[in-house]
Amino acid sequence: MRKLGSEEVTSVLVEGGGEVNASFLLNGLAQRVAFFYAPKILGGRDARKAVAGEGVRKLPEAIQLEEMEWEKIGEDLMMRAKIS
Repeated sequence: MRKLGSEEVTSVLVEGGGEVNASFLLNGLAQRVAFFYAPKILGGRDARKAVAGEGVRKLPEAIQLEEMEWEKIGEDLMMRAKIS
């Protein structure tokens, strides 16, 4: 991220797995998020997670979202939000 900043890059799209997403979110490196919701339930103990990592231990520590926008894309829903 420092290298990108030194190159004057001001925007980065991060498409990662749960660990990469958690790393950006929990280290304060994300300003906005987008989540897609499909009319399907996968489940399972080993199911992939949108955000993995250590998470938060108490509800007041949860990452807060604001200015949420919803958009229907085919059968799916996309939620975009700003991180408080």
